[in-house]
Amino acid sequence: MRILIVDDEDAIREIIVEVFRDLFSEVCEAANGYEALKHIKDKPFDLVISDYHMPKMSGLDLLRICREENIRVPMIWLSGRDNPELRTYAWQYGLFDYLEKPFDIEKLRESVQSFLTLDPKIKQELFLDYTSPALQIPFENVSKKITKVTYRTFIDWCLAQNEPMNEIISKLLV
Repeated sequence: MRILIVDDEDAIREIIVEVFRDLFSEVCEAANGYEALKHIKDKPFDLVISDYHMPKMSGLDLLRICREENIRVPMIWLSGRDNPELRTYAWQYGLFDYLEKPFDIEKLRESVQSFLTLDPKIKQELFLDYTSPALQIPFENVSKKITKVTYRTFIDWCLAQNEPMNEIISKLLV
């Protein structure tokens, strides 16, 4: 499995690379969104962990360009702050998760582990094929149910409802 770590702060990038070196067969790094996009276009990644705020090209721009160019790559963002704009973009562009900086390395491990253990069918529909009806749910319908609106928190919330995910999605699509 391949992971790409994108952050303009060398120290943060190096820490994250070291943490995941044993978990992934290949750990690559990029200092900005442009470098990351070049890596992503060269060879697909199973997961990208990216800073949200970077000079030149933000994590949002990186994710948006990937979606526009039909490059299917799941992403986790690291952000200096949680705000309504971040939540809206996270849902709109299919972000798996985001963590606020300074982030707890264990919470980042948990997020990555959560992605890796995600049901393969859900992973395929949400992040590779973009065929899940969940992608059509309006942000407002989801944000009424969960505060941190990412696909990770949405999946966790659905699982806690003890109701089939497709039924929950159908209700939220209305």
